[in-house]
Amino acid sequence: MIQVSTRIKIIDNSGARSCKIIRLLGGNKKRMRDLLSNLAVVTIKNLKNKQGKIKKGQVHKLRILRRKNRLLRKDGSFLKFDDRGGILVNEQLSPLGSRLWGPLTRELKGKYSKITTLSKKIL
Repeated sequence: MIQVSTRIKIIDNSGARSCKIIRLLGGNKKRMRDLLSNLAVVTIKNLKNKQGKIKKGQVHKLRILRRKNRLLRKDGSFLKFDDRGGILVNEQLSPLGSRLWGPLTRELKGKYSKITTLSKKIL
């Protein structure tokens, strides 16, 4: 379950390593926690390198792409990741990084085609 003050791993090459959720955006309280591709306002906690554009403590928007609890599919199967992951997005909701690490779900393919083209693996 992803909620306020949850730590999330950044899975793109924007320069950040991890972040902490300040606020979840959109939807009512029941649906906000458990959906993939939700938006959240986060603060940057760890960096990969100190020379990048992103600084520690900055506030950004994040699109959640992976979660630990299982994702039930319509065919009865389910999918579960080892970590929580997301990518940083700008004000126009396009990704800040140019590459994604790790797999993504195929449920994101139709709605967020720009994000799924950055990834090599789609489950």
